[in-house]
Amino acid sequence: MKLLIITIKDFWLIIKSRQEIFFEKIIRLIIYSGAFLLPLFCLPLSSGFGEYSKAMIFYALVSLAVIFWLIKIFTSQKIDLSPRTLDIPIILFLFIYLLSSIFSVERYQSFWGHNLFVSFSLSTFLFLVLYYFLLSRFINSVKEIKNLFYCLNVSILLLLIINIFKIILPNFSGSFCNISFNTFNFLLILGVCLSGLLFLLAESKKGKILNIIFGLVLLSSAYFADISYILLTFILMVFFFMCLSSLKAENFSNKLIIGLTILLFISIIMLILPLGNFTKIIIPSEINLPNSLAWQITRASLNENLLLGVGPQNFAYSFYKFKPQEFNLSNFWQIGFAKSSNFYWELLNNIGLLGFITFFIIVGKYLVVVFRSTNNLQIIDSYSYRLFIINIGLAAIIFSLLFYFLFFNADFVMLFILFTFLALGATFSQYQQKEIIWSNNLLKILFNLVLICIIIFLYFWGRLVMASIHSEMIINKNYSSINDYNWSEGKLKSAISLNPFESIYRLQLSQLLINKIVFLRSNQEQFEEISMKEQIDANFEQAWGKGAVYLANYLLLHQIDNELNNLGYQENDALVRVNQKIIELDPFNPEHYIDRALLNFNNYLLIKKGELAGENPQNQMDVLLKKVQSDLEKSLQLKNNFVLGYFNLGLYYQEIGDQAKALDNIAKAFDLDPSQKLVASALKKLYLNQDKVSEAIDILNKCLQYNPNDSELRLELAVVYNDNKQPDKAKEELNKILQLDPTNASAQQLLDQIK
Repeated sequence: MKLLIITIKDFWLIIKSRQEIFFEKIIRLIIYSGAFLLPLFCLPLSSGFGEYSKAMIFYALVSLAVIFWLIKIFTSQKIDLSPRTLDIPIILFLFIYLLSSIFSVERYQSFWGHNLFVSFSLSTFLFLVLYYFLLSRFINSVKEIKNLFYCLNVSILLLLIINIFKIILPNFSGSFCNISFNTFNFLLILGVCLSGLLFLLAESKKGKILNIIFGLVLLSSAYFADISYILLTFILMVFFFMCLSSLKAENFSNKLIIGLTILLFISIIMLILPLGNFTKIIIPSEINLPNSLAWQITRASLNENLLLGVGPQNFAYSFYKFKPQEFNLSNFWQIGFAKSSNFYWELLNNIGLLGFITFFIIVGKYLVVVFRSTNNLQIIDSYSYRLFIINIGLAAIIFSLLFYFLFFNADFVMLFILFTFLALGATFSQYQQKEIIWSNNLLKILFNLVLICIIIFLYFWGRLVMASIHSEMIINKNYSSINDYNWSEGKLKSAISLNPFESIYRLQLSQLLINKIVFLRSNQEQFEEISMKEQIDANFEQAWGKGAVYLANYLLLHQIDNELNNLGYQENDALVRVNQKIIELDPFNPEHYIDRALLNFNNYLLIKKGELAGENPQNQMDVLLKKVQSDLEKSLQLKNNFVLGYFNLGLYYQEIGDQAKALDNIAKAFDLDPSQKLVASALKKLYLNQDKVSEAIDILNKCLQYNPNDSELRLELAVVYNDNKQPDKAKEELNKILQLDPTNASAQQLLDQIK
């Protein structure tokens, strides 16, 4: 006879078997494990592997929970299909995400991620939606949500303790819990809010005292972080909680209201008078793209696809293609950004106007429902009181998270937190749900179909994960013997076999083989160089046809091609093709135009020397020189204070015999950066060619102010002094050189000649 367990929940009489109770407990245990592990867990294989490993463990936990859910449905012949508040908008959002991924500029990256960046991929959002349904179906009592809050709070507290140890003990290894600085800051105030809610929900004095201690520790840390956005977010969180609590003000004690008011007052004082003004402690911050530039990039990107955007995880494509010219005048113009400045610009850029509006439909519907439910809720006992506290607490957290997203973008942990509280909010703002009984045959079909899909997904997902791990294992490896190269070669070949669609593995293998050739040559060992060259060419060509949108791939291709040239493998045509594609992908980067100009100038010199044959050499040289001039001028249009642009344009004019323009451009380069030794030497020669000795001497002296220990530059100055009959000054400079380097033969020889 089947054992039945009867429970009364939310005014419904629910009859469950022992098996159902068992599977529900297992699923809840998995959910609690995720809440505890995700902020902490990290595999320290590389700097980018932290977030990736969090996503991987999340995939595994959700997959395991879904399997147990399916088994529960199959054995009980019941499935909970009663709609929650946000079910339909969440499914609609996922559907738009799928459409955006299908029409993405790079589908592979949108579906699966790229280079360990998976937070905004379709696969991640699919698992986040599954997690939403798990949470909204299995965390639906006060006791269960308290357990979830405790798991999150303990994880945040441990994260804080480990980071404190990392600060005071430099040798402490805490890389396994690596997390972004912005996310860590938000987790601190989240922990304070959770401690406050647990304090209000606690039934014993010990529980209340414990949560007060937790909250004070986390709040002190948040104050110490001294970040204005953190304090402002916390202030709005407390204010929003107080506003919602005013709906049932008669149920709150004066002590609680006074305590919240004091907390609000202290936070405002900390915001107005930052702690850093007194401690002089500078808290590090992350480099983010300015909001104004991010909006300009997003607006330009939406002109290509207003409704669906460029596709999930493709902000880097928009950044390189549409970044404004003013970005080149900033201090971080050489930095590339794969993520937007904040969460909302990321959504709008990647999934377009449809996804952006759908997200705010989700938020708007939740806020309307939670306001109505809390306003209509009659607080008649302790249960309804705790339900009210949970609802307004969840709403305050979600509101503060949405506010925080105005200033920062989300990583995987922040997305996990967002979906966690959306699921809890959808559940607890709706008080009555019931399970639906399905026919046995229909459940069997559903169970088998879903199980097959999960198995197929886990198989391919496992291959992708193993390929990424193999690739990461070779990055930080030290190569001291040929066995190290052979081992890494085997790992990369395994990665290629596991995931043949990822071009970066073939590029890494090509680069590894190049380094292997260099190592074998330096050790004068015998090896089949022709065979290795053929392997490099094969990987090079196969990589060329894959992942064309990835700018990082083309930059690596460019690097590999240059290394092949250094080894004596001339591949100029391929190099020109790669450089052209880089410019198409990143048309506002002046450095790429310099690279192409130097490449064309090198071909011009080869033709001039007769080392590169052609039908009409003079015509070819004229065409190449025009291309050189055009690219150099374009680089200066994009960045009008570009030292490298002025310097190379000066060398170009020097080559064609226009000495006046050569002098003018190289002088501009020197004025922009007097520390550049190469620019100073070139400018010195131009002045000496025009018999402007004093100007040449001034240039060298000015450059030496920035490079006082540069013997070569000082020797040039000594030569100029000596050639212009100033032997005493020449001796003075030569003696300075010999003081720095007594073995400098050139300086000693010139000093002997002067004496």
